[in-house]
Amino acid sequence: MLKKFNWGWGIAAAYTSFALLVLFMAYKSTQNKVELVTPDYYAQELKYQERINQIENSRKLQTPLAWEVNGKQVVLSFPSEAGENATAKVLFYKANNSTKDVTISAAADADGKCVLVSEKLEAGVYQMQIEWQANNIAYYTETTIKLQ
Repeated sequence: MLKKFNWGWGIAAAYTSFALLVLFMAYKSTQNKVELVTPDYYAQELKYQERINQIENSRKLQTPLAWEVNGKQVVLSFPSEAGENATAKVLFYKANNSTKDVTISAAADADGKCVLVSEKLEAGVYQMQIEWQANNIAYYTETTIKLQ
C-alpha cells in the first residue's frame, strides 16, 4: 500500500536531504589539502617587527635592490652603498604548491651582483622574498616574478 505524500513526509525528506548534504560536505572538506604559508607561521608572526625594520631599512636606501629575470636565472644588483660584502637569502615562494618553494643563499661579487640559478626552479610565477645584509644592516624586499 502506497502512503500519501503530505507535509510530514516533506519535512522528513527535507531534513534527510539536509543531513546528507552536510555529511557529503564534511567528507569533501577532509579531502582538500590545506597549507599554511609556512609550517612555522606563528613563530614567524611573533618576529614580524624585525621584518618591518628590514623593510624600513630598504626604503631608506638611495638606490634600491634591483633584479633582472633571464629565463630561469635571476640576477640581483645590490646598491652601491651595500658594497661587495652583501649576502642574501632568497626564497622563491610558489603560492599554489609549497613543495616547489626554493631557498637560495648567495653573496655579491666584486660588481655588487649575484646570479641565482637552481635546477629545482620550474617555469611559473613565484613570489621572490629577499632577505639581505650589507654592512651589518638587514634589509628585506619582495616582489612577484615569472620564470620562463
